[in-house]
Amino acid sequence: MDIADMPDVCPPLHVDVRRTASVTTVVIAGEVDQVTSAEMSKAVAGVLQEDRNSHVVLDLGNVTFLDSSGIRALVICRGDAEQLGIRLEIRPVHDRVRRVLHVCGLEDLFHLPAA
Repeated sequence: MDIADMPDVCPPLHVDVRRTASVTTVVIAGEVDQVTSAEMSKAVAGVLQEDRNSHVVLDLGNVTFLDSSGIRALVICRGDAEQLGIRLEIRPVHDRVRRVLHVCGLEDLFHLPAA
């Protein structure tokens, strides 16, 4: 089979929003890459605009891959949250994603808990 004949398979991105009185958690699972990063950004932006909760957590515990598009999307979401006066943090975080954020120097930006 030639690579051109292989089906374009992209694991789906799953996004779930959980709300309490004090925090909104956006649970993201799957791979955040060039194909799925816009979907993640849109979901997080919707939460930031709709909830206006002062604390939003991104649960990336089940994100198994994060590429530069995903990193860019996270940084944009962080900037949007900051403009709205919302604290955006990541917890829990998959070890692979933590390594990527560490290499990029973004652990403190997203208030990552110690490993």
